[in-house]
Amino acid sequence: MTRPVLFDRIGEAKLRAVIAHFYAQVEGDVMIGFMFAGKDVARLIELEYQFTAHFLGADVRYSGRPMRAAHAGVAVFG
Repeated sequence: MTRPVLFDRIGEAKLRAVIAHFYAQVEGDVMIGFMFAGKDVARLIELEYQFTAHFLGADVRYSGRPMRAAHAGVAVFG
């Protein structure tokens, strides 16, 4: 018998809702919202879902670029 994974406890609908809410907050944030201007946020949400669902144990394949390559052009302020 296989052990249940964390994804099974959360479920697809809840995970998608959390990620959509997160991106809505990020887009409206005065400090980092500008980084998402002109971006296909629906695509970013889908990629985030794939990445997180896979990390939580779902049988979902992440179809995006490797994280280092995907974020190479993003200026991080610290």
